[in-house]
Amino acid sequence: MFKKIAVLATIIFMVFGLFAYADSPALRVSSTGGAVGQTVDITVSINGNPGIAMFSLKMEYDKSSVTPISIEKGAALAVGEIISNLQISEATDLDYITAFWYNAADITADGALFTVKFRINDSAAGRIPVNVSYNAGDICNQDTEDVFIDIFGGGIDVIQARSENRPPISQGGNGGGASVVIPQQNEVREPEAGNERFDVAPDFTDIDGYPWAANEIMTLASKGIIKGTSATTFSPANNIKRADYMILLVRMLGLTADFTDNFDDVPQDAYYYREIGSAKGLGLTTGVGDNKFNPEAEITRQDMFVLAYRILIQQGAIEPAGIEVLKQFNDNTFIADYAKEALATLAKSELVKGNENNINPLGLATRAETAVFIYQFIGKD
Repeated sequence: MFKKIAVLATIIFMVFGLFAYADSPALRVSSTGGAVGQTVDITVSINGNPGIAMFSLKMEYDKSSVTPISIEKGAALAVGEIISNLQISEATDLDYITAFWYNAADITADGALFTVKFRINDSAAGRIPVNVSYNAGDICNQDTEDVFIDIFGGGIDVIQARSENRPPISQGGNGGGASVVIPQQNEVREPEAGNERFDVAPDFTDIDGYPWAANEIMTLASKGIIKGTSATTFSPANNIKRADYMILLVRMLGLTADFTDNFDDVPQDAYYYREIGSAKGLGLTTGVGDNKFNPEAEITRQDMFVLAYRILIQQGAIEPAGIEVLKQFNDNTFIADYAKEALATLAKSELVKGNENNINPLGLATRAETAVFIYQFIGKD
C-alpha cells in the first residue's frame, strides 16, 4: 500500500510541470453547479491574450439538459460589438450557440469574453460538458491574420435535491498518512496540523447531487485524507488549484522541512505557505521559473491524466491500451491527440471513469473529480 501511495504522490507532483505553460494563450470555459429548474452562468474567458480583433466561437452543450436564456459581453471586451444566434429568451431549438465579436483594433486584456445564462432542464442529471470550438480564420487580429488559442472546456454539475439516505461509506481504503486539506478556491486559511482522523464521516450537505463521487468523498473524509470547505460543505464543483495539489502531496506523505525562503508569489499568510516552502526546501519543486510557483493556476482533467499516465509508464506499472477504448465516451472527439493513449489506458485500467458516458477531457479538475481520482489509487486494498 505504501508503494501505491508513493506512486500517487509522484503522479500528483508531476502534474505541476504543466503550469509552465499557464501564460500561453488559452480560452477557458467555466464550471458551475445548480439544481434542476435553476439558471446558471457559464463564462468563456481568455488568458495570455495575444491580441484579437474578431472571433467566432461555437459553444456546444446538451440541449436536452440545458436551455440557453441569454448572452452578455464580458469585461475583457470593453469595446466592439457581440452578436449571437441566441436571439430569443427561450431558445429551446438551438443545438449550439455562435458568439461573434468584432472591433477595429486588437484587444489585449485578459478576462471574461462572454457569459451565457442556461436554465437546467428537468431531465438533466450528472455533469453536462460545455465546450467551445472554432475553425481556422475564426479568430483574427486587426491585420486579419489567424490567431490560434488553446481551449479548455467546462461544464455544469446538476445538484439533485438533498436525500435523507446517504450513500454507504466504503470499507476499503488506507487510513494511514497525514490529514489533507484541499481548501475551497480563493479561501485563505492558516495551515492545519496533520494526522487528524474522524471516527464518523462529516455530514456534507452538498454532495447528494454527486452520486458518482459521494462514496469516495465520504470514505476519504472519514479517514481524514481530505476535508470539506466547512463543517457541512465539500464544494464538489470547485476547481482544484496548483497549490492545493501541493498540499495534498506534502501532507499525505507527512513531509516537512526547514526553509528560509519561498517562491515570490507565495505570500507568508497564505494557507499553503508552509507546504510549498517545505516542498521547495526538499527540492521537490523548482516552480515555473523566475522563482514563481503560480499557486492559483488550475489544471484540466486530460492533462492531469496524461501526466499520471506518463509516470505510471516510466515506473512500469501500467501497459498502454489501444485508443478504441475511448469510443465508450460520448465526448471522445474533444480529447487531444496527445492525450488519447493516456486516457484510453487509464480508462481500461479503471483508474479513470467517465460520468454519464462522458470523460470531460477539457474541463478543469474539480474537488469531486479529484476525490475520485485519489480514491482509485489509495482507496482500494
